[in-house]
Amino acid sequence: MNFFDLQDIADSQIEILSPCTTEQLLRIGRHLKLASASRVIDFGCGKGELLSQWGKEFGVSGVGIDIRTSCTNQAQAKINAHNLTEKIDIVHGKVTEYDFESNSFDTGICIASSYTWGGFRESLAGMKSAIKPDGKLVIGEAYWQTDRVDSKFREEEPFFTETELLKITREENLDFEFMFRASREIIDNYESEHWRGFINWIEANPDHPEVNNIVKHLHKIQNEYFYFDRNNLGWAIYILNPVKYKKYEKTAKIEPSAILSAASF
Repeated sequence: MNFFDLQDIADSQIEILSPCTTEQLLRIGRHLKLASASRVIDFGCGKGELLSQWGKEFGVSGVGIDIRTSCTNQAQAKINAHNLTEKIDIVHGKVTEYDFESNSFDTGICIASSYTWGGFRESLAGMKSAIKPDGKLVIGEAYWQTDRVDSKFREEEPFFTETELLKITREENLDFEFMFRASREIIDNYESEHWRGFINWIEANPDHPEVNNIVKHLHKIQNEYFYFDRNNLGWAIYILNPVKYKKYEKTAKIEPSAILSAASF
């Protein structure tokens, strides 16, 4: 099975394809002061849960793009069920190939999907041109909880520490405005739902030619989680605000030698 087939099985029990709750999604919307006039674009919209929740609660309009047919089919069904078809479009395709109108959205979103752009920095660079001058970005990202992670693990899982995320964000002329950090319980539940998806598939397909490979994959991701990821990776959603003041050198420095001098400002 390919990567997307495995993801479809893993996500079969989940509506929000990231370690985030419905209440957190609504809190983010309230923080953004979303209203019926707000236009949003969701790069990697998954099953459309964020768009449907924001459509129902705040009346937003906009578009969601995802490369997985299974996700866009479910997202479209959800939008239909909530009578949001006049306000929200679901598009199947690569986020990097979607031809959006520049500077036309109030909020650009990429939650747990920066890999579709090629990485964290690339996602910020690609999304910035979608939002209005006073717009904001919402990005959900895993991060290393320490900078002392062995290089072999960093090569296998190309994440950043939060200080590295902060540095990249500033270099892209954006500021951290707010963050919604996932608790360990939420992350554990999210990972467990993946295991449940695989277990359910194995029980329903005992004679499938790929069943042994699915069992091996399940054990692999559980081993990675318990032996390493659980103690080393965190997850958060960040609201990013375009820099509206003149940037000066000290704001970009994250090195310890710069912290004390920066604190005086």
